[in-house]
Amino acid sequence: VVDIMDPLACLAVWPVQLGDRFELVGPSGLRHALACGDATNPVLRATYPTPHVVVADPPYGLDYVSNRSRRGPQSIVNDAGDLDDARWIELWRPTHGIYVWCHWLRVTSIAAALRVNGMDPKHRIVWDKGHWGPGNLNQYGSQTEDCVAWLPSGYKIPWAKREGNMWRAGPRADRVGHPTQKPLGVIVPAIQHACPENGVVADPFAGSGTTVVAAEQVGRRCVAVELDPKFCALTLERCHRLGFTVALVAQHDA
Repeated sequence: VVDIMDPLACLAVWPVQLGDRFELVGPSGLRHALACGDATNPVLRATYPTPHVVVADPPYGLDYVSNRSRRGPQSIVNDAGDLDDARWIELWRPTHGIYVWCHWLRVTSIAAALRVNGMDPKHRIVWDKGHWGPGNLNQYGSQTEDCVAWLPSGYKIPWAKREGNMWRAGPRADRVGHPTQKPLGVIVPAIQHACPENGVVADPFAGSGTTVVAAEQVGRRCVAVELDPKFCALTLERCHRLGFTVALVAQHDA
């Protein structure tokens, strides 16, 4: 049995390489996509349709070449003094909404990056974890995480009853081996609120594949991109265990 807490063990079973693209057919019959590649690659982006909603949890310091000479209108220096590369926002610009999870020190720069791309964020969502992880035991334990959200002007969320911007989701019963895994409880609402039925949700930084799982649960298709082969393998193992059929559709072409 593969240890789903160990991404390298998953990679041994699912030997993903950079450039591989997969089709994942969920138990519902919906066809999802997973690509092992760079979300800022325009060739890879052109492979997939325009999403209705983007749900993203970008890594800190998203400058893949670690070169600050690339600063420009698509690169925003955040409050932590690091560089947030906003090119992925331009490439993956959705029609119905975007939700970007980030550390609180990055809220300002993520909001600025959205504005650069014509999406003035209107909401700050806070995830109340109900617990905290390891850290400096002499100071406060962090129990929250932030999300910067944009919805088109005049857009009406299709909910039965208005909800607030504090989303509560406790420890994950579906824990897998990814250090920043988000619970389904904060991904599902974003998809339901901004993506129409049978619509497309994109996750440019797929991590452990939570957005794929969430989209399948609520009847939307997901296009997921992840740069690290071992986390792509983790996603494949996770989806396989949930009854998805996995097929390699392109190899090493990105």
